[in-house]
Amino acid sequence: MKSFTRIKTITLLVLITCISNSSYAQCTTSHQVTHLSGSVIINGINVTVSSSGNVTNNSTYCTETFPYFIGYNPGPGSGTGSYTFNFSPAIDSVRLNFSGLSNSGINVERIVLRKNGVHYAIPQPGVLSICDALAVLTPEGDIQGCAGCGVSGWKGTRIGGPITQLVVVDTVISGSPNGGLFSIFFANNCPLPVKFVECNARKQADNSIISWQTSLEINSHEYEIYRSADGINFSKIGSVPSKNNPSGSTYSFLDKLPLPGVNFYRLNSKDHDGKTLLCSVNRVIFPLLKKKVNVYPVPASDILYIENNFRSIQFNIEVIDMVGKTVLQTSTPNNFHVNLSIGNLPKGAYTLKIIDGQDVIFRKFVKQ
Repeated sequence: MKSFTRIKTITLLVLITCISNSSYAQCTTSHQVTHLSGSVIINGINVTVSSSGNVTNNSTYCTETFPYFIGYNPGPGSGTGSYTFNFSPAIDSVRLNFSGLSNSGINVERIVLRKNGVHYAIPQPGVLSICDALAVLTPEGDIQGCAGCGVSGWKGTRIGGPITQLVVVDTVISGSPNGGLFSIFFANNCPLPVKFVECNARKQADNSIISWQTSLEINSHEYEIYRSADGINFSKIGSVPSKNNPSGSTYSFLDKLPLPGVNFYRLNSKDHDGKTLLCSVNRVIFPLLKKKVNVYPVPASDILYIENNFRSIQFNIEVIDMVGKTVLQTSTPNNFHVNLSIGNLPKGAYTLKIIDGQDVIFRKFVKQ
């Protein structure tokens, strides 16, 4: 059960701005790119394609992954290869299908995506295609062939925009894999998935209530709430499922651990394709709010969760047993949510000692 220490606060200052910083899509990614090099105008978008490393011509191996073949060339054989797609103006979303990935013996390869110059971590696997077994999503968010499957892949990886450049790389991990194949489709001129009417914040005792209203929700999945001490580095503090109402809805989120001093909030609307839209609540100030810590679950078994409102980026933790002996000691980075591993501790009652600068806070917990 969660427990909170209530601290008296004084008046807060709220300054609110709602900003739609991008136009993201919910529409069908139906425009296929098929040229292997050069520029072609597709549905009003100038699509420029170039390649690097080991690539080859169109393959008829799988109709769902026509025409790009990377990681192999009939001359040099296996080796890292890539295709780069530049879009002008930026597009709203892309959809990719993959096949032919090897993971057999020492022959292993991996597909890596880069969106607008930055590595794109795929959030979830695609679905089974008509050609291969289902590939594996790596911890880094890349695609790798399933071990012992011969060849594998998937279809339906969707990436939200705006996208000006997408790079698809087949990286040889070891041996001489067969290379991977993929197809790419895009969408542009799409309507907004969510329209914000307003985003607000107000005080309730020593908590902040973040509320917002929409006038449109299409394919909307959830709203993520982020908080920052400096307005630059934000950490996620919670989420609210979308009602996905085409006529719009109203929502609220209770922040039980606002920071002492200035709090910056922002909302991130996420649709089912991973596209996002931002609405920012600029500042909420708690001038005299003291430090708070919430520890759960009680009792705990493997992980003890420590929520806090510290402004520091790191603090120290000690776990003390019933006879006063320190049985665990660590220094941990702080993003308002810390997961402390206690699986190796014997069952029993303990005291958690949290040291943040000159402040020391104690909490009791039970290991079961």
